[in-house]
Amino acid sequence: MSRALTNLVGAKYGPFEVTEDKRLHFYDPVTVRTICCNRVITKKTVIALNTVRWRKGKQCARCAQQTWSGLSGAEHALLQRARKHGLVKQWKGAAGARLMLDHLGPAPSKDHVLGTINPSKPHGPDNSVWMTQSELLIAHKRAVSVPTPNGPTTIPIMARRLKLSRQAIHQRQERGYTLEEATTTPKGAVPERLLKLRANKKKS
Repeated sequence: MSRALTNLVGAKYGPFEVTEDKRLHFYDPVTVRTICCNRVITKKTVIALNTVRWRKGKQCARCAQQTWSGLSGAEHALLQRARKHGLVKQWKGAAGARLMLDHLGPAPSKDHVLGTINPSKPHGPDNSVWMTQSELLIAHKRAVSVPTPNGPTTIPIMARRLKLSRQAIHQRQERGYTLEEATTTPKGAVPERLLKLRANKKKS
């Protein structure tokens, strides 16, 4: 027994309004008019229109593409990353995206990524900054901060500078090295403080 079909002419699905419904089956296409640019097109199924994506949409795909066409691929990628974390109200939408890009400006270098000062809050004028990967990991408490004259960095980076593994740094700390000693002492060397302690132990 076939399912009874309701005539959908006049029904609105986000940016679409049904203008013609000649379906013989539930999955047959319907003709719709785009509310944003008044184009008449055919959508494959009513189910496609009835999804959350179309229900909440305000523009059809072509209008949305034209709205964002002034942005480069890198800017698109930046906006997508920011959206995943969350955006304040004034940075949402096409106008908000331009405000966000103008506020941030170009990245200082290829090593910089978009980060948040407070990871629990969305991206906004007071919370979004360019950070190096190390600064981002430290800010999100995913890495131990190692102070250096050029700013804080992480154990893996200091290990690479000393041509050591991360495990070697941790093993040094287990043997009594401080964090500074473990990340600054060259490979094969022993800190002077530890040499004195060993010498005193031998005397006693």
